Amino acid sequence: MTHRELYGGLIHLHLLHHAAVRPIYGFSMIEELAGRGYKLSPGTLYPILHGLEKKGYLRSNERRIGAHGSTGCDIGGRTNDWGGGLNPNVVR
Repeated sequence: MTHRELYGGLIHLHLLHHAAVRPIYGFSMIEELAGRGYKLSPGTLYPILHGLEKKGYLRSNERRIGAHGSTGCDIGGRTNDWGGGLNPNVVR
């Protein structure tokens, strides 16, 4: 396993961990991950989120906030593949 593969896997786990707790939004996750030492641009994060959604790990939901629409993601149906969901201690 390369450093890049490990780093990418940790980002995926971190995103899934937060989505298991509450809906996540792209910009807030960029800020959250930056606080953990990950430097991601929207051009990196959004394709990751779309890929996780396409594989069934996330589910997107559009919500109206004021005059603007915002798309949040939460955990999709494939969490059962992990035997009951994510272990919250994995990402801590």
